[in-house]
Amino acid sequence: MTDASDIQSIISTASSLPNFEAKYGTEMVDIIVGPDQTLYRVHKDRLCTRVPYFAELLKKPMTSPDNTEDAQAAQDALPTLSFPQEQPGSFNIFLTWVYESTLPTLKRNKDVTKHRGWNWDPFEAYLLAQHLNLPLLQDLIMEALRSGQTATGMLHSLDTVKTVFPRVNNHSAMQRYLGHSLLKAILSADTSKLEALYPTKEIWKLLDSDSALLMLILRYLRGMEGKAMGEPRFAKGCTYHDHDKSTACPSGKK
Repeated sequence: MTDASDIQSIISTASSLPNFEAKYGTEMVDIIVGPDQTLYRVHKDRLCTRVPYFAELLKKPMTSPDNTEDAQAAQDALPTLSFPQEQPGSFNIFLTWVYESTLPTLKRNKDVTKHRGWNWDPFEAYLLAQHLNLPLLQDLIMEALRSGQTATGMLHSLDTVKTVFPRVNNHSAMQRYLGHSLLKAILSADTSKLEALYPTKEIWKLLDSDSALLMLILRYLRGMEGKAMGEPRFAKGCTYHDHDKSTACPSGKK
């Protein structure tokens, strides 16, 4: 039989638990992602608190129909946003960060044809974070990518450089990482190992077709005489971070 002290203990414990509604709110927003229109129903307060892009977007009043009944139905419906160009897999990773403030560990995928050989695609996730202007999330993704590549020894392919580089922002961490990784492959003495992943002829074709990438590689090469190039995966500090360099690194790196 439960006595008064037990009841008081239960009440005390319950009152100390985090309030779900206070943390996440009760209003929801529907987000439709990708060409197949995958639906995500997300807590509006949590989304807007974590992502200023959505806070600004959801400030704008939704357009209402002229018909009174349709207008009422529209008012009762949840706010709906559409991202037809994004991938649901990347949005899953984004929402994991929104709710949990962390990312899943990047691991090798048994099916090498999916997510560029990973359990989730860090490159597409980075591009989504870039689109939403989330430099801290971009930094987390860069750390996950480099840690995953270090742990597995798996490098991104030349095709990844070809398809991702034109979509990243100029001077971004991912741009530097792709450029440095390609330059490291070009300069590496272990040509037999890297030739399959970075064929010389294909590198030439890529640099011939992408003047921005060619200029970046040439800029990195200037002044390197007599200097050994470090491995980008092992770089210390904030070399591959996007956060404001005038502030302390949120990851604690120096």
